Amino acid sequence: NFKMRFMELLWTIGILLSLTAIFAIAPFDIAINAIIISLSILSLVWIHIARISLSRGSSLRRFASYLFLCLLFMFLFSLWNFISQLFLLQGYLSYAFLACAYVLLVISCYKLMEIGMEFGFSIQAKGIKKLLKKPGKKF
Repeated sequence: NFKMRFMELLWTIGILLSLTAIFAIAPFDIAINAIIISLSILSLVWIHIARISLSRGSSLRRFASYLFLCLLFMFLFSLWNFISQLFLLQGYLSYAFLACAYVLLVISCYKLMEIGMEFGFSIQAKGIKKLLKKPGKKF
């Protein structure tokens, strides 16, 4: 546990030093875009690792797949936005990426709602709370 905390501390220091270097070297808008693209890549890697660790055909894996696609389109939007700023490109491709990301985000939220209904225990939790509040009952 200590080793893991120490590694997290080193990662945090590394990230802060990297951010400081990026902002010192690059103009602000390029630095922000580079950070956004880096975070997008990191989120894609993590959601991919999470997705492959889940059981095939499970509702959580389907949710992770939709979320992966949503994050992928957000990454493509950010990447295209960055490229178009660098090379002064114009067009509506970035809006298509963003629209796809939002559609997939809505689908992901719906899938998460389904997971909540499948695994949610809100009704049972209310009953358990009532039982625990009854005097004389010890569990």
